[in-house]
Amino acid sequence: MKQKMALVLIIAMFLLPVIGYAQTSEYGPGVAPGYYAVWNVEIATNFSMFFTGGGYCAVENGSSMGFGISGVNDDVFGSLTLGNVTVMTNDTMIALDLTLGLWPSWLTGLFVEVGEENIDDLNETAFAAAERVSGNWMNGTMSSHYENITIAQTEYTCIVFDYEQDPPGTQVTHLAYALATGVLVEADTSVTAYRLKVSLREIGYPTPVDFTVDPTGFIVFTGIVGGGLVAIFVLVYMRLSRE
Repeated sequence: MKQKMALVLIIAMFLLPVIGYAQTSEYGPGVAPGYYAVWNVEIATNFSMFFTGGGYCAVENGSSMGFGISGVNDDVFGSLTLGNVTVMTNDTMIALDLTLGLWPSWLTGLFVEVGEENIDDLNETAFAAAERVSGNWMNGTMSSHYENITIAQTEYTCIVFDYEQDPPGTQVTHLAYALATGVLVEADTSVTAYRLKVSLREIGYPTPVDFTVDPTGFIVFTGIVGGGLVAIFVLVYMRLSRE
């Protein structure tokens, strides 16, 4: 019995990072613990990921970028995979490293909150971040509009932002977010020699996790860990209780 309880406790330790977050934010459906988003990387240059702690990132055109969501509150937390880098981080740090937004006050990243009030605030803060005022290094031309964007036969109704920094700044950024989910649908952003162009491939629950019991009695998990871990925990507990 003690061995059974110890095994249940070990499994629970792995589950806590997944089930311990309450979603108190206003992100859309699909931006929740257990979901996984994938973007096609169309154009990319190698660069250093300082804010996320990922280090030197070597990424190829035609590859993919993935983000597994582990928690959602005031920010979106999870695991980012891009090129040779996989790092646990949050969306604000991703926005800084990937130049998805305007430093330091408009850091939209991979996900934005949805709803009319949030989208209006997102729009207002975008123009404020680019305002031509004394001391603002990011002053430049910002525009926004609504547009239906079709990618891989899927149509998304988006709010689109286009920004060009005034000289001597070099940042040029195009970002489109789905109004229904708040997920980044497409981005083309550059500053100096850095450029990243991506488009959304899919977002949803990953392939269910499989598990087996090896001869020593330990449970072996395979696949991507997602929201299904809670169900696995219950099944394992029930099975152990019957033995």
